[in-house]
Amino acid sequence: MAHPPYLLTCSARCQQREAGRRVLLADGTIGLGGDAQRVLRRAAQLPRRGGRCVAELDPTTTGAKASWVRLESGRTVEPWFRWASVGLDSAALVVQRAGLQVTDVQRIGQRAIVDLRAAA
Repeated sequence: MAHPPYLLTCSARCQQREAGRRVLLADGTIGLGGDAQRVLRRAAQLPRRGGRCVAELDPTTTGAKASWVRLESGRTVEPWFRWASVGLDSAALVVQRAGLQVTDVQRIGQRAIVDLRAAA
């Protein structure tokens, strides 16, 4: 079974060449602080010139929204905090406002991965 393009491994030489060229926003980290545009604007500043951001979006969400959430387990309940979700239908507008553009979308199982570059 072939690996999806975002899950391929590189040799040490490839990793050195690519260092500083990619920012990965996995497992919903785009939602940190409840402001996806702020997270994307910051992510856009991190890669070297010509680099890219790879972000995971919520394929079950429609639109872009922020809400209050908290983590709970059988033993603890954490404090409430702001969290944002961005659906694929809103990706182009949200990333454009952050100075990026969507260059590719991949669906991998229950995940939606978007490849982003600085807007021209």
